[in-house]
Amino acid sequence: MARLGTRTRTVIGWVTICGLAMMTYAGVSGLAPKPAEKSGKKRLVSPPSLTVPDSILDFGKVAANRQFRLTLPIQNTAVRDITIADFGMTCQCVSVRPSRLVIPKGQVREVVATLDLTRGFTDPKTSALNFQANVSPQGDNGRSLATFPVHGRVFRAFSFDPPVVRFDDDLIRGGRFPARSVEVTSTEPLSGSPVARCNPAFATVRLTPLEGAGSYRLEVAPKETLTNEFYDFDIRIDGTLVGGADVSGELNVVARIVDDVACLPEAILSRSAVVFSQD
Repeated sequence: MARLGTRTRTVIGWVTICGLAMMTYAGVSGLAPKPAEKSGKKRLVSPPSLTVPDSILDFGKVAANRQFRLTLPIQNTAVRDITIADFGMTCQCVSVRPSRLVIPKGQVREVVATLDLTRGFTDPKTSALNFQANVSPQGDNGRSLATFPVHGRVFRAFSFDPPVVRFDDDLIRGGRFPARSVEVTSTEPLSGSPVARCNPAFATVRLTPLEGAGSYRLEVAPKETLTNEFYDFDIRIDGTLVGGADVSGELNVVARIVDDVACLPEAILSRSAVVFSQD
C-alpha cells in the first residue's frame, strides 16, 4: 500500500475537523434532525392534597366490634375546591358516609368510616390481631385522590370454650331440646356483669357468674317452637370495660330441627333400603 505524503495527511485532517465543526453547528442551530414528537401531549397533574392526621388513622387498641365508627377529618390543602365522588376500600369490612362531598380549599370536612373489626377472626382461637384497611377518596374520573391507611390492634373481649356450639344430633321437633353449656371469660376487666342475648330469638340463653373474676357459664337451648330447618346464628355478649368502653363478643350456634320419624318394619326386614315415614 502506498504511503500518504505529509501534505496529504494534513489536508485530510483539516477536512475531518471541518466536518465535525459543521455537524456541531448544525446541531446547535437546529439543522440536525429532531426526534419525532409523540402525538397528543400529556400534561402531568399532581394529585390534590387531601390529608388526615396519622393520630386519627391509628385507632389504637380496641375490642372486636361489627360497627366500630371512626371519624375522619379530611383537610383540603390545595388551592381549589375538591370533589370526592366516592371512596374505594381495600376491604369490604369498611364503609364510609357520606360517600360524596365537596371540600372547599383550605377547609376540613368529616366523614365517618364504619369498620367490621370481626372479619379477621376466622380462627375461633385467635385472641388478637392487627387490622389495616386503606380508604381512598376518588374523583369523578375514578382516580384515587389520596390513600388513608386505617389501622390498629383488635382483641376479643370474650373467649368461649367451646368456641362454637354445635348440636351434633338432629333436634326432633315436638320433643324437648337439650341445652349446651359454654364457659365464657372476659379478656379485660369489666365494670359490672355482661349481658347475653340472642337476636333473632332462636334460643333461650342464661349467663351465670362463676368463681373467679371474669368467668361465666352460658347455657344455650334452642326454642321448641322452631320449625324443621337448619339454623346458624350468633349469641351476643355485651359488657363495659373498667375504663368505660363498651365491648361485645359473639358465639356461633349451629343446629338443625327435623320432624319426628319412625322406621317402618318392612325396612328392618329388607336390608336393601332404609325407609322412613313421618308420623
